[in-house]
Amino acid sequence: FAFAYSICACLASPKIVGPGLVTIAARLREARLTKNLTFGELARVAGIPSRQTIYNIETAKQQASVQQLEKLAAALGCTPEWLVFGTGERSK
Repeated sequence: FAFAYSICACLASPKIVGPGLVTIAARLREARLTKNLTFGELARVAGIPSRQTIYNIETAKQQASVQQLEKLAAALGCTPEWLVFGTGERSK
């Protein structure tokens, strides 16, 4: 898929420029807080085994996989393109 290829290409650099929110981590945090979710709640809704994983992605200590980014976007009601690149429509 073109989207998966684009994500893989951008994962080498966690600081992807986007309008307003500069990084994947910043957009993830903003979306999580907008939904009033804790790390654990988001992990559970997204089907990610550990709240620590969410924390690590949000603090740029860990890069998210393509599958994790897709799950997070779905759980947060945003498009994967917005979460990764900060472009396009935020909401699905």
